[in-house]
Amino acid sequence: MRDRGLDRGVSAAGVLLIVFGLIAFVWLFGGSTAPALGQLAPFLVPAFIVGLGAVIIVTAMSGGSRSTSTTPTSGTAGASGSIDASGAPTPVPVVVALDAAQRADVEIAFGAGRLDIGRAAAGHLVDGTIVGGDVIRSGPGRVRLWSDTPWLEWVPGLQRHWTVGVTGEVPVRMEVKAGAADVDIDCRDLCLDELIVKAGASAVRVQAARHGVSRIRTESGAASLDVTVPDGVAARVRTTALLGSREVDLGRFPAVPGGYESPDFAQATDRVDIDARTALGSLRIR
Repeated sequence: MRDRGLDRGVSAAGVLLIVFGLIAFVWLFGGSTAPALGQLAPFLVPAFIVGLGAVIIVTAMSGGSRSTSTTPTSGTAGASGSIDASGAPTPVPVVVALDAAQRADVEIAFGAGRLDIGRAAAGHLVDGTIVGGDVIRSGPGRVRLWSDTPWLEWVPGLQRHWTVGVTGEVPVRMEVKAGAADVDIDCRDLCLDELIVKAGASAVRVQAARHGVSRIRTESGAASLDVTVPDGVAARVRTTALLGSREVDLGRFPAVPGGYESPDFAQATDRVDIDARTALGSLRIR
């Protein structure tokens, strides 16, 4: 079962947000009559705060009755951790067998904290340790790890750390979503087919696969993204940075119409196709 003390703490945070939102309403509009249509925009801020508080309370109440297991099976399994006497999150081991899967599809939905992704042990689809998360296996080779207590990620002293291994025995498509996180994704020893990264205000470092043909797609808001292409691997790079910055190693990837490309990209046995997009962040490809 989830920790009832944590649920009460989350509920209290929701109540405080609602109270703060109501105070904002009174402070902004207490002395005014019904506003004209053009004056309604300022209502959105306190309304959002009240709504957020309500969502937090509902999340805590609904989550408190859910039971979880620390041993993932072939169906749906939870791996939520608890809080120890010192107030620190307790990591929970996760192991999902590869079984007879010929391909892997792995989704990791992570919020705030630190996330390290590498290669799993032989025979494992995924393995590692997570804090405050669930493991959902929806079929052969398909698994999703997601944060089931997202509001706790913003509580001081409760920063979570996930260490996740992904199979290197079969081709894998992996999607990683991160909010405000420090993320390392090491694909060097994976049979990577495609990596999709969606990041908010995160620092993300990716090491591309050493062997085979792979694709890397990234979308970020205010994140910093650093992609390292191993020696001996050719790359084709396309970047889009609206208000952000980008840096590409022109010695390895000369500029071509539409982007950057290794001279031997078309003939290379080991190559990666990179499409990196950011709004306010930074991109570095080397």
